Amino acid sequence: MRDETAIAQKRFWTRSDVKPIWVTIVSAGILVGFFLLHQRLVPNIEENIYVIFYNASSFFGISFVVVALAALRPRQGVYHSYFARLLWGSSVAHFAILFMCIGALVYIDDPRALGPLTHFSLLGVFYSIVFWLLAFVFALASASKRPQPDWLSAGSRIALISLSPLVHIPLYFVVLSRGIALFAPGGQSWGEILRQAPQHVVFYDPGPLAFTSMSFLPIAIIMTLATGRRFSHRYALQLAGLFLLIHALFSYVQIINALVAKADASLVAPLFGETTSAYAVVLLIYLLLASKNVLLKLPALNGRSLLIALASTICAYFAFVLVAPPRALIFGVIPLILLAALLAYLSNLEGTIKERTDELAEEKEKTEGLLANILPQYVVEELKEKGTSTPKVFDEVAVMFTDFVGFTTITQKLPPKDLIKELNTIFTRFDEILEQHQSERIKTIGDAYMCVSGLSASNTTPASNLLRISREMLTALKEINEALGTDWQIRIGVASGNCIGGIVGTKKYQFDLFGDTVNTAARMEAYSSPGCVNIDAKTYEAVCNEPSFIFKARPLTAVKGKGDQQMFFVEHTNQTPDR
Repeated sequence: MRDETAIAQKRFWTRSDVKPIWVTIVSAGILVGFFLLHQRLVPNIEENIYVIFYNASSFFGISFVVVALAALRPRQGVYHSYFARLLWGSSVAHFAILFMCIGALVYIDDPRALGPLTHFSLLGVFYSIVFWLLAFVFALASASKRPQPDWLSAGSRIALISLSPLVHIPLYFVVLSRGIALFAPGGQSWGEILRQAPQHVVFYDPGPLAFTSMSFLPIAIIMTLATGRRFSHRYALQLAGLFLLIHALFSYVQIINALVAKADASLVAPLFGETTSAYAVVLLIYLLLASKNVLLKLPALNGRSLLIALASTICAYFAFVLVAPPRALIFGVIPLILLAALLAYLSNLEGTIKERTDELAEEKEKTEGLLANILPQYVVEELKEKGTSTPKVFDEVAVMFTDFVGFTTITQKLPPKDLIKELNTIFTRFDEILEQHQSERIKTIGDAYMCVSGLSASNTTPASNLLRISREMLTALKEINEALGTDWQIRIGVASGNCIGGIVGTKKYQFDLFGDTVNTAARMEAYSSPGCVNIDAKTYEAVCNEPSFIFKARPLTAVKGKGDQQMFFVEHTNQTPDR
């Protein structure tokens, strides 16, 4: 699955993309059909569609800006693929046009240049909307595809591009108003033209709304039938986003047509005011739907809070109406609501990010705890810092092996569930003893238990540490036998010296020790006796002067693979050495 995902991210489309491509082509055809119908119904336009809606400089200029932004976008998250970064670039590129228009207000003195500049800029944003709209349709049609390329997720994020009409259309109105005022000095002033816009606030604009609805319905039906998706709040929100983008498209079409139409300049303010306010209402509805079921949660609000909000709104209205007409108040309220909705969305986003960050911190803590349970601490630190662990030579360690006596016979008598339960009880107690003495369990192999002392600092030498651990293990096993009514017996072997430690494996990490000391410890256990601790000569030399241990030399024994070896049984006393 991982390889399939990687391949899908490298290619823009595969055979599984055939259905989404056809859905996108059909949707594009529907949009083009209603666009042509819209142009047939627009009065006072003599130029053909090609002249109005195609400008090579605008098309290639905005395309190059998109490519430049995509190249500069860091490859993070869903923006790892270049196509996803192109989508992001197209949603941001229109701000370059915005800044260009602001500069035009300052540096262009010829009023005749402002009209073509506005047309050029509107076409740039229009191309961005078209590109985003088609990508959004393809993303919705591919929503059920597995695995999904990253750019599909990026293609369903319309926040930046959906705000463009509320930014560009008012700005272009300001630019055009300046041009009208300069071109007709005897007419209205720039300020008088600007003040007309708030007088034309509407809740819907019949033109864009009608063509948006007529084109949206067949696209939504085809989308639903082709993908087989069930209607849900998430899908409804995605369709609402599609409606919003189509409405933005026809809003720009209406404004672009107005620039080339043979109409009275006095109609500019009503057109821009109505188009902007109508789109703002549609965007507001979309934001409310996107704010985690805000409409569904309103009845759950505290009645006192609703009463305070209502009373405050009424008081604010009567306070402002003394100095401003109602239309101006509406013009101020709509941007306020949009700003509040945006801030609420950002606040929710911030809260979501904090929740996810806390969850990640909690998961990280769990992961580090799990690693600490199976790996030595120095290995955990290396993995956290470098992602890998370098093999390390330990000059002075002590290795212990334990093994149960008659384990094969026991497995034949005990049910598997009881066997695992008793082994878990014993090994868990052994782990607790090791932790108290700054030692590490390396692994268990069946009934064999391997541990080491000396990988980290402790209060005593590694050999002395393991011998005291062995004493506590024998005592703990005796207590467990008494509590469970069992008769578990173990052999213990300890050897001292140097060894190599490191991570084995790339997917399932396993820390292990290698070297002659490990082999010797395994032989010490094999040549031990039930309930006894057998050690090699190096371990004896390390602890022979400690009063808490009594040693019994064994006859020189030929050990497999080691030759003749001097071994010692360890007997423990109640005397404990000073730490």
